[in-house]
Amino acid sequence: EVDAFFQSKETMFQAWYNFYTRRDGTKMFAMPHFIDLMEEGGILQPTTGVTPREAKLCFNQSQMDKIDEMRRRQRFCSLSFVELLEAVGRVADVMSPPTVEDIKDLLWNGVDPPEFPDTPTYEYYLKVTDEQGRELRRESDDFAPKTRPLHEKLEQVVEIIVETLKRKWNVAEEGALV
Repeated sequence: EVDAFFQSKETMFQAWYNFYTRRDGTKMFAMPHFIDLMEEGGILQPTTGVTPREAKLCFNQSQMDKIDEMRRRQRFCSLSFVELLEAVGRVADVMSPPTVEDIKDLLWNGVDPPEFPDTPTYEYYLKVTDEQGRELRRESDDFAPKTRPLHEKLEQVVEIIVETLKRKWNVAEEGALV
């Protein structure tokens, strides 16, 4: 299911990979690129519970190649495209957002709103922060078990990244991010 999700979003992930590596003229996806993606995508903030330290750990744990770090230093400090997918999956597992059903219960007290948003996870993380950026959410451990399937968490994390980037880059459709 995780593979099917990644395949359905492959073009978007490839566009992000290319954008972040090429905007500073490099060909490798280094840690600063990953941190930029997580920050600009709305993942590194108090409401998500993902800190830069955890994002860096996810980055490092996603590196699959064992190479000579002295001769190929840039490759040693970078991610391949597949490793980027692994890193995003690890962030989703660390973040462990509440389920859509829990979000509905938390924000609308179990009552269906007149128009349930297409992006409930994104809306949840917008609403759990006040104007000063203080965290208003409960710990997800209180209501969402970390043992949920990864593909569910991954879909929610990518939803947050997509919607945040759409807002920051002033585009209306997900396809414009490609």
